Amino acid sequence: MNEQLLNEFKNGQLESLQVSSLMTLLMEQWAKEKDHEIKQQLLRSTVLRYADAESQLAELNRVKNRFIGLVAHDLRNPLVSIRGLSEILLNDRSDPLSSQQRDFLTTIHSASNSMITLVNDILDMAVMESGNLKLQVRKDSLGRLIRERVKVNGILARKKRITLDQRLSRIPSFPFDRNRISQVLDNLIGNAIKFSSERARVSVSLSRRNGTAIVSVSDEGMGIAREDQSRLFMDFPGLRNEPTGGEKSTGMGLTIARKIIEEHSGTLTVESEAGLGSIFSFTLPLEVRRCQTTEEDPK
Repeated sequence: MNEQLLNEFKNGQLESLQVSSLMTLLMEQWAKEKDHEIKQQLLRSTVLRYADAESQLAELNRVKNRFIGLVAHDLRNPLVSIRGLSEILLNDRSDPLSSQQRDFLTTIHSASNSMITLVNDILDMAVMESGNLKLQVRKDSLGRLIRERVKVNGILARKKRITLDQRLSRIPSFPFDRNRISQVLDNLIGNAIKFSSERARVSVSLSRRNGTAIVSVSDEGMGIAREDQSRLFMDFPGLRNEPTGGEKSTGMGLTIARKIIEEHSGTLTVESEAGLGSIFSFTLPLEVRRCQTTEEDPK
């Protein structure tokens, strides 16, 4: 119909009513094209504003991470000094302390230790969010490292009369960051002890499957409700579970642990049910994928 009107218009065969209809059609087409042009301009403008806002947000995030890192680093040094001096005074036998003085120093030592843990976690989070986590990957024995961390965490376990056992398959040395994996093990084993009741059992196992080392830490604790599990690896999960012995927790440990494992190209997972304990497991590839390593094999 529109083509017919145009042909008739060209041939001068249109009546006034038809001319009016054609003009209406042309105006509608022009309005549609103008509307499309305006929408395209608005879309381009929105995209540009979004890109600019995203760039500003990224810059603000970098500034935030740098500021947090600087503040946390400056806080750490005096806290370490406070903890160290309180240890010296508590262990000094040359000048006996009164009962009240010992209680005060014990509180100072415990509080400073908790603050150092929090500051260290904040520093780790700032480093990881900035993308500057650098792994120091060397060939090492994961089994030997697990035995070492079980021994260290055994001190806390004995205080709660918790049995801490290990079932470790023999796996040859392979490349990983010893310090960072120690951090992951301490977090998982420490959490298992913190959230277990007295006389419970915590088990650490090491196995190998399809070119991957698998470490699992299981406990007989209170377990984690299914609705809480999705928040476990958030920065501040705000879970309902509380340590059974009044131990302190920053709430960032599992987030940091997962990022460390993922940086090793591994995975960190949890199996749990309220009232039936938990099993946290992580995998490490036996061959380096992302990181460079030396061929050092410590004896």
